[in-house]
Amino acid sequence: MKPFTMFILALLAAMLGGIAYAVVHGDFWAELNDIIARPWGQATLLDLYVGFAFIGLWIFWREANPVRATMCFLPTLFLGNLYVCVYILYAIFSSGGDKRVLMNGKRADKQL
Repeated sequence: MKPFTMFILALLAAMLGGIAYAVVHGDFWAELNDIIARPWGQATLLDLYVGFAFIGLWIFWREANPVRATMCFLPTLFLGNLYVCVYILYAIFSSGGDKRVLMNGKRADKQL
């Protein structure tokens, strides 16, 4: 899983760089209002939140405890895909290299 881990780390680094650039050079609230006012901005935000829903489904599937799943999912709503990268890295390292555990967490041993 090393290439996959390296890919996720590269995405995380790119996102950190992009966020740092935006923080230094942008005005979040003014630009957010501009994005929301445009149809493609609305479509992009819809796409983003649908992706959050898919990730949320996976996290709730993977984490057997609903409270833990909620605690693992909530940061996604505030930190976006930056947090998703962190959660995927957590899933990779906690899986011990087992792809079934990576995808299914505690449910990996159960009959699906």
